[in-house]
Amino acid sequence: MTAGLLGAAALAEHAVALAAFRNTCGLAEDGVEQFQQGDGQDPQMQVREVVEIGAFAVLCTVSIGPAITLRAVVPVFLGGSLAVAAGGGHLRGTYLGYRDTFVRPRARKEKVLLGVGGALVALGGTVWLGSRLSMLRNRVGCDSITCLAGYDFATLHLSAALSISGAATLGLGLAYRTSRRRFLRLEELHVVPIAGRGSGGMALSGRF
Repeated sequence: MTAGLLGAAALAEHAVALAAFRNTCGLAEDGVEQFQQGDGQDPQMQVREVVEIGAFAVLCTVSIGPAITLRAVVPVFLGGSLAVAAGGGHLRGTYLGYRDTFVRPRARKEKVLLGVGGALVALGGTVWLGSRLSMLRNRVGCDSITCLAGYDFATLHLSAALSISGAATLGLGLAYRTSRRRFLRLEELHVVPIAGRGSGGMALSGRF
């Protein structure tokens, strides 16, 4: 639950930062592009467009600082969510290992958990790295900063969702495998009372 809250906080902060950027700097950028394409317009209309572009440029200058700050905090929340998800998966795996040994005996498919978790983490990392490299060289096909900001938002949170869910599943699988083996060894131990003439005690037997 905590991992989900941290992920939701990161998503909300990034969405606010993106909206602030699009509604100020993005509109100013669009206005400049339209102004450059409207050479034959009425002079009064051109003056109005210049005033609007200037207003959006001022708003962009005011909002760009908070927007960058919000965007910079997003990886902190996502990293926290990833760590909490892995830790929660580990605790859950340990509990299931105990329950499946002593309470409701059963054997889960450890390899499936490990395979799915590892695949999700690898896929999330691939999406993140590929999207960052694409943005650096502008292979995305964007012709504006607003487009790149939207691409950053979509790919970052897609890779985060894959990596966080993968970390939880992988942590569960690893902890389950370790705890299950440990509890099975404990289950094989037997304590036998020993009583003799003038003596008594306990004997511990098992496979070591």
